Amino acid sequence: MIKPNAIILAAGRSSRMGRHKALLKINGQTFVENLTQTFAPFCDNIFIIVSTNLADDLRKFDLQLPKAQIIINPNPEIGRMSSVLLGLKENGLNPAFIHNVDTPLISPDTLLSLIKNYDENKTLIPQFNGKTGHPILLGRAIVEFLLTKDYNQNLRELIYSRDYQLIKVNDKAILLNINTNDDYTNLTNKKMK
Repeated sequence: MIKPNAIILAAGRSSRMGRHKALLKINGQTFVENLTQTFAPFCDNIFIIVSTNLADDLRKFDLQLPKAQIIINPNPEIGRMSSVLLGLKENGLNPAFIHNVDTPLISPDTLLSLIKNYDENKTLIPQFNGKTGHPILLGRAIVEFLLTKDYNQNLRELIYSRDYQLIKVNDKAILLNINTNDDYTNLTNKKMK
């Protein structure tokens, strides 16, 4: 069974939230800690792509981030693809999960399903009730293809222009996207019930 790397994208401005999503808490941990600890048993390396401001804030806390390397994106405003490419350059040609920090509660079973269906020539995309979510798992050939692209291209369009496979999972959390304070309040209220 393969052991991919993981790239967690956390360099966005969080303008609608007004604070770094990576440092929001769920189940007593920050989003970034929860994700890192979920990915760690399945991955060799975890690359967390952050803005300079978030890197400064991360240093203030004693976070538990096993297998993680913090990679600073000095220009996240040029787009999400710039963070993806920074992570892929660190990753090399290894298979890799790509995941957003604002989808904090994925199941280990989802990661295992993606790994079990690994194909080096495809991107695997989890699907719940007909809707796709995160993380995606890039095969080696897809990583190599993406490394030839530049920051102004759209990851979604690039993924769907190549061979991909939808993997059905029983994990509604792949659809979570915590962008606003209301989203976060709804999430924490549900977790407390």
